[in-house]
Amino acid sequence: MATPPPAAAASQQQKNDDMSVARKLHTMEQLTQVYGFSKTAAQQAMEALDSTDIMECSNYVLDQGLGQDQGGPITPIGHCPHLSHFQITSDQLPLHPQTAECTHYQETTAARPTGGFKADDDDNNESCPLGENWLCLECGVVRCSRYINGHGLSHYQGTKHCLMVSLADLSVWCHDCQAYIQNDLLNPMLAQLEHQKFEPERKKQKQNEESNEQEGESNI
Repeated sequence: MATPPPAAAASQQQKNDDMSVARKLHTMEQLTQVYGFSKTAAQQAMEALDSTDIMECSNYVLDQGLGQDQGGPITPIGHCPHLSHFQITSDQLPLHPQTAECTHYQETTAARPTGGFKADDDDNNESCPLGENWLCLECGVVRCSRYINGHGLSHYQGTKHCLMVSLADLSVWCHDCQAYIQNDLLNPMLAQLEHQKFEPERKKQKQNEESNEQEGESNI
């Protein structure tokens, strides 16, 4: 393969350097303005990990006691170039999103991750706690969040499937863009998930109301 001329190689290197600087600035902005960490803590995390991954850096700051997540306002982006990867079908959505379990241990014999994810379920080596699970919008697997055992992040790192939806609050996250996504293309899927998540509770509430009405009529 022909070696690119020095001018072309220098131009490409400059583009790579510019992209690297842009990623660092974006990560610094997110860590300080969204998560509320200090610039010192954010910089230390990026240098220690040699990474601009926002989730990894924020996890490092929390694990090392360098700051607390202040929960600042997060503005989703409307355009995500990875939406073309969104290919999950309606029949792949969990019938009961609120009780869908992380299937990491059902599909792999990999050891439980170490190095600072928020919780390790040491009493159970075959499942992860409910409450912070995400659905991959590319292959349909369910994985737990970085606050549990980090299987969602490891799934992305192993497959590069970057789009996931939270089964807790139905927010959509893109690992590649390092941002939450709001786009009309996602609305039908989110509407179905919302229906499947809350419809059982609505039915139960309706049945209770009808039962109370019948009891009231019988007491007249």
